[in-house]
Amino acid sequence: MIRSIAWISAVILGAAPFSLGAGAGTSPNLGAAESPAARAARVGNAPAAFLSASLNGPNSVRPNVQCYWWGQAAGGTPPYSWTFSGGLSGWSIGYEYFTTSPGSGSFTVSATVTDALGATATTSQVVSVNSRASICPY
Repeated sequence: MIRSIAWISAVILGAAPFSLGAGAGTSPNLGAAESPAARAARVGNAPAAFLSASLNGPNSVRPNVQCYWWGQAAGGTPPYSWTFSGGLSGWSIGYEYFTTSPGSGSFTVSATVTDALGATATTSQVVSVNSRASICPY
């Protein structure tokens, strides 16, 4: 009787018939928890890839020389925004960071990228100051 009601309801509502008990047919698993990834795949919204950042530029520079580093983002959801720090009185334009090296020692250039959904990734590079370093090609 229950199977007949389910079949009649499915026919009237235009859905495929299903079984309410063990046996032939298919039944939705109404009590099972669904993972976010499984739901995203089922509804066609794949989750965004993990956001990562990398920093490119010299790792050794001459004293008091202006150079630049640039960030690269992978994954996440574009567009990206960047925040940089390091060196002396640096400034950035988009994904590029310009700074002047100190007279000696070392400094760290850091970059943080933020994607459109607010996810962040940070990377950094230690830069040594060396009078024998090649001229900054960047």
